[in-house]
Amino acid sequence: MENCYEVGQSAEQRFAQLLNNPKFSTPEEDMAQHWDVEADGKRYDVKAMKKWRRENPEPTDRMHFVETRNVHGKLGWLYGEADYIVFETRRYWIVVNRRTLMAFIEGATEKNERSSEPAVYKLYQRTGRKDEMTVVPTVDLLAISEATIKKPNKYE
Repeated sequence: MENCYEVGQSAEQRFAQLLNNPKFSTPEEDMAQHWDVEADGKRYDVKAMKKWRRENPEPTDRMHFVETRNVHGKLGWLYGEADYIVFETRRYWIVVNRRTLMAFIEGATEKNERSSEPAVYKLYQRTGRKDEMTVVPTVDLLAISEATIKKPNKYE
């Protein structure tokens, strides 16, 4: 069974195969600047599909988590240096301009409206952590995306 880091690395590698001369971030750049791969002067932060709950057998591609604060309480990847956030689904990569996503999330979430568990457009913080995130339906990401890239059949 792969851990979250391995799942993320796999998604980054698969997406990078679609780019011209990709350059991967160093672990330091990934952590501090929040980007995974660069090509043609653009930086991408790739988000693999995630399980809705740890006990779920498979990840979902209907919802995606968006991190506004990381586990250290600092600004999350939404406020990083990537030009694009790339969300994985079973059949597509959804490419969203990070600034567009940032404005969308800031407009969709209520700063004081919190949830004790993951919920669409409500801020959620895991117990004992300093992180903060919200959940975005895939259909909303498609509505603000700049591109959708069909995955090669061998990745489905």
